[in-house]
Amino acid sequence: MYTEEGLRKKAAGWVYYYNLERPHYGEGMDGRPPFQVLRELGYDLPQEFALFPPLVLDRVSADWALRGGNDLLAHYTNLDE
Repeated sequence: MYTEEGLRKKAAGWVYYYNLERPHYGEGMDGRPPFQVLRELGYDLPQEFALFPPLVLDRVSADWALRGGNDLLAHYTNLDE
């Protein structure tokens, strides 16, 4: 069974890999990960800068919708009920 905590852990692993290990080939990247490029450009940032925790926005958007905003969950509505 999938859990929100499991999703957060998997997403945090992806953020780590994407920003600190994965080779990037965009302009000026030359196969280096983004955090390495920032360091080489002279930015003295802690590693945590590249590890911003993933956010699950399901409850945030649902709460906002219930206060009168757009119904962001409309596509989940079961019309057969």
